[in-house]
Amino acid sequence: MQQRFLDLKAHIEHLQPQVPRLSEAFYRRLFDLAPEIEGVFRPDPQARLAKFTNLLATLANLKHFEQIRPALRALGQRHLQYGVKNHDYGLGKRALLDALAEVEGARFTPELHDLWRDLLDMSIAVMVEGANAAMQALGGAELIRTESGAGEAAVADSTLLAEVGGWEVIYQIHLAFYRELFDEPWLERFFWGKHEDVLARKQTDFLVACMGGPNHFRGETPAMSHMHMFITDEMLDVRETILRRAMTEAGLSPQIQARWLRIDNAFRPAIVKHSVDECVMRCVGQRPIVAKQPPDYRKPTLD
Repeated sequence: MQQRFLDLKAHIEHLQPQVPRLSEAFYRRLFDLAPEIEGVFRPDPQARLAKFTNLLATLANLKHFEQIRPALRALGQRHLQYGVKNHDYGLGKRALLDALAEVEGARFTPELHDLWRDLLDMSIAVMVEGANAAMQALGGAELIRTESGAGEAAVADSTLLAEVGGWEVIYQIHLAFYRELFDEPWLERFFWGKHEDVLARKQTDFLVACMGGPNHFRGETPAMSHMHMFITDEMLDVRETILRRAMTEAGLSPQIQARWLRIDNAFRPAIVKHSVDECVMRCVGQRPIVAKQPPDYRKPTLD
């Protein structure tokens, strides 16, 4: 099986110059098979190409299958929010195999066809598992539906956004939160080269969507955006303390904070790793982001 993973990765690397053409062929064939699915995707060709490129990057990392299993499960939950049904995955698989045959021609041998088919089936099984688990866990509660994937495992709390005070209040809390994180002796490593205002706005859009408000978030799911970072439960405890302090300084009650954190903590299982070996790289040459705890480090407190 490991060799088949490596063979798939090698073929994806071979396909790189053809990715735009392959993406166009995939979406064209998918929409021919199921015209009703087209409404799930944004019409922007570049946005579709970005999604397709991310799909290939995920498949290229199948050799780390157990490490990316949480990301695949989250992807299944994300597509559930879009309104994708389990049987639609078979159409997506057929569209991709047909697109590969169109673009590769005779180079897409029966052996390559069977390789892609088998490993797509394995990936789809985990995505369906994630979608089914979300449906069962929610017991019929409404999932937040957003093309961005915000709220991938959260239940809409329809009154929380108004009780917090809306987008601007959440943004100001996040701005104070990131300003402290950028100077946090242990966690600052994860924020090198970034800007606190950009992250505050992005996280606010994400959380507002999770609270059932307008969706303006255009990022990746937490599982995908953090898959190359070695983040532990202990680190997220530090992050939560800093977030609680920002919420307290803004005057939010403990009850409101708990509801906010219920959504926030829904994404822990997709982010936390137990060893650096669980990190999955996005491209050749990338290294895991690892933050070492400084000597004599003192954790922040709520006081």
